[in-house]
Amino acid sequence: MMPFGMKRTVLLAVVTCGFAFSTAGLLRGAARIPANGGEGDSNNKAGQGLLQMERDWADAMVKNNAEVIARIEADDYTYVMGDISGDKKRDLADARSSSFTGSAELTGMKQRVYGDAAVVTGKASLHNAKYNGNDISGDYLFTDTFVRRGGRWQVVASHSSKVQAM
Repeated sequence: MMPFGMKRTVLLAVVTCGFAFSTAGLLRGAARIPANGGEGDSNNKAGQGLLQMERDWADAMVKNNAEVIARIEADDYTYVMGDISGDKKRDLADARSSSFTGSAELTGMKQRVYGDAAVVTGKASLHNAKYNGNDISGDYLFTDTFVRRGGRWQVVASHSSKVQAM
């Protein structure tokens, strides 16, 4: 299984994270987030913007935008997807080599803020998605952990799991 933390989180969770968009995404296009997304948002002002950060991160993964990925991922960022793990360095290398093609949709996102830490969970659906030529399309559940450092949020860890058909 290929990483979505080439997310994200993919995608991220990966893969992870990972990767909730308002316009349809096409191959190598923008990620798609439904208008309401079924998203739960904390009333805590400290956490405002985390769900948008998830959207921006997933969009950056879909577009292989290393600049945005570098801003959102902490230097010590790590992810796990199935039996694969990675880090910021790998995500940036993947973005620079355009390793990902496809589109993503994030739904059901919820955030919980605990002071200077936060957790965002949700589902990432990858469509016509390939990572280094391998098909990674499907639905992934993800958990992303954020930490507020120097007044700004960054993701420090992601975990994603592919949803298996019953």
